[in-house]
Amino acid sequence: MNRKIQKAVRLIAGIVVGYLLGVMIVPYIKVEILTLLHGKEFSGLEQQTNMLAESEYFKLFAFDKEYLAQVYYVEKNHSSGNLLTFIKEDEEWKLYQWDTIWSFSGSADDIIWPFYP
Repeated sequence: MNRKIQKAVRLIAGIVVGYLLGVMIVPYIKVEILTLLHGKEFSGLEQQTNMLAESEYFKLFAFDKEYLAQVYYVEKNHSSGNLLTFIKEDEEWKLYQWDTIWSFSGSADDIIWPFYP
């Protein structure tokens, strides 16, 4: 009986660990795939804010080729992280919304998932 309990505990622990890893890793995989497939369309578009400096890198968090995209831009020297929402108008991506998620100046304190420093 003791062996059955140990097997059951190992199985449950494996399932829990597998689930947690899946929950933690799958969002990163989605973001990396979207960025790889469609990222070129959003390179440099942070300049539409007329305030953000050139980004060090960006990640595409959501993408609908016909209508909407959410892109997370991290400025050079990691001075801020900004989530920009774009809508497609006349076959071009136009800035719709701008949220500063974090900033070294202390002007923002939001959370984003998956987290990119």
